[in-house]
Amino acid sequence: DIKKAEAEFLEEHGTLQIQFSEQGEWLVIKTVGSAPINFNHAQGREDAFMLATMRAKRNLVEFMSNDVKSAKTAENIAKTSLRDIVKNSNTEMKNRKVDPDSDDDGVTGGMASEEDRRRANRIAQSVTESMSDNSQAILRGAFVAKREVSRENNMVAVTIMVSKKGINTSANLRTMMNGF
Repeated sequence: DIKKAEAEFLEEHGTLQIQFSEQGEWLVIKTVGSAPINFNHAQGREDAFMLATMRAKRNLVEFMSNDVKSAKTAENIAKTSLRDIVKNSNTEMKNRKVDPDSDDDGVTGGMASEEDRRRANRIAQSVTESMSDNSQAILRGAFVAKREVSRENNMVAVTIMVSKKGINTSANLRTMMNGF
């Protein structure tokens, strides 16, 4: 069983979530785009779905081309990793030194050891490098996973996902289709 963590980012047109493993490999990237329904008929909903899909794709493209290399992204992933490392650690609390000068912004309550911080930073670096190296494949492997209508808010939301398994499936389909 692979332990995994999830970091979330607020992008211009929605949210983006990254699930990653303890080994520093990204597993799943999800982004959600939303749009208002302007007209109360089927074409109005379809237009809103198209706009929401474009917004979700835009979130993914902008994240992959700009944010994945940023210090903010590495810091967010490192904090998520550190929180999970401390929470799931089998080390007895008496062996941990509380660091009141910790710069983890209260993420772990000062209970993270220096080794835990280094491990979290290594995981963050590995995840961001892996995503950056595979950005073109990630963009090609993205697919619409969910389409939702909120009648109360008169909005639609589209979730786009990409996973390593999805990228491999996408590549295999592309290869098979080129054979025809």
